[in-house]
Amino acid sequence: MSKFAAAFSVLLRGSVFGVGFGAALGAALGAALGAVFGGSFMPEAEASVFANDYKVLCPSNAEGCACVEKPEPESRVVARFTQYTKVKSATGTDGSLDKWVSISAGTETCFLSHENVRAVYWENERCPPADNAKNLPWHKPSQFLRTGSAGNKKIPLGKIFPTYYNIADENFFSGPKNEELLEVGSNRLLGRVSKSFRDSLDFEGTGQLESGIILNVGERANGAWKYVVLPSGSFGLGIFSQYLYPMQSAAVDFSYLCEQAKLPGCSDDAVANRKRHAGILLYVKQFDGLTLPNGVVHDGFICAQDIGGVIKKDRIDIFVGPQGGGSPWEPVCRSTNPFIEHGFASLVPADWKLWKENGPDKITGQMTYLRESPFEYRQNVPEKALDISIVDGAYCKGLW
Repeated sequence: MSKFAAAFSVLLRGSVFGVGFGAALGAALGAALGAVFGGSFMPEAEASVFANDYKVLCPSNAEGCACVEKPEPESRVVARFTQYTKVKSATGTDGSLDKWVSISAGTETCFLSHENVRAVYWENERCPPADNAKNLPWHKPSQFLRTGSAGNKKIPLGKIFPTYYNIADENFFSGPKNEELLEVGSNRLLGRVSKSFRDSLDFEGTGQLESGIILNVGERANGAWKYVVLPSGSFGLGIFSQYLYPMQSAAVDFSYLCEQAKLPGCSDDAVANRKRHAGILLYVKQFDGLTLPNGVVHDGFICAQDIGGVIKKDRIDIFVGPQGGGSPWEPVCRSTNPFIEHGFASLVPADWKLWKENGPDKITGQMTYLRESPFEYRQNVPEKALDISIVDGAYCKGLW
């Protein structure tokens, strides 16, 4: 399931530097966004494991996070930190990072509100051996369709904007392995992992342990996910037990597809629309003819088999399996995929640029902002849109 879709988080690398997504960033998004955008700091003892790695978050200010001269109202703004801003250090003014965070910016030191900084576990240059991208399976529509044909009439959906989601890989995450992963039903202990990996697993919906086992989020109990062990050779589960195909599956807003294509049997009930149309075949004009890592030329067909908490309206979250989901804060070996390499960029927070004033912050006195509309990317980055059609009457299989 796509959890993250377009909510890129922000990583401070090495010294500390930040950017933003999220697939993406898809379906059980609440817990993931709580971990990334809400909640409190990680316990100080855990955060000290990688004391220079943080996320900088400033989702409601078009100008970026205000770093002030001193933590007082109306203090002079020394710098603003947005995606890709590089800073040297981050330390709590009282040792616990619970109010203000001191940032070294050039020759000056300034302060960010604790709400804009999150400690993370991440070893930035940790890249295991190359994945098996060249061995990824490829299925022609005739192999995965249960009804209809790829040659059926195409119904244009108009411009749709992409994000990408992938399989969280434990090999890329560090930190103490204090998190227990329990199996759905049996409560069997599947393994102990770092909090950073578990957050990513919950965010993406599917993850691979260092042992090679593939897990998928299954059900929530007492505020935490339990997991399903997937059969060998599978890559993830979408809705209604639909197996996901790398480079050939996506999360969508099925009600929006109904609305745009005027599909039969659609209603005001979003769940009913998903049940009726899960697996519907899409055609992405720009993907037709792209060469993939396995040497196969993409034919443009994508199965709509998943949903995402922030995948609404004219958005599509494309599943790329073990490839990079497009988050620029990850190591190079995980920050790209064939679609991005061919020029089809993911939406990022910087694409939401239109804001309205929301009154001064109670602590800093600085003006805060709200998004004017959730769809500013239509005006700001129209070049990122894809031309997508529904293939009338063609539906992909659920389980392989």
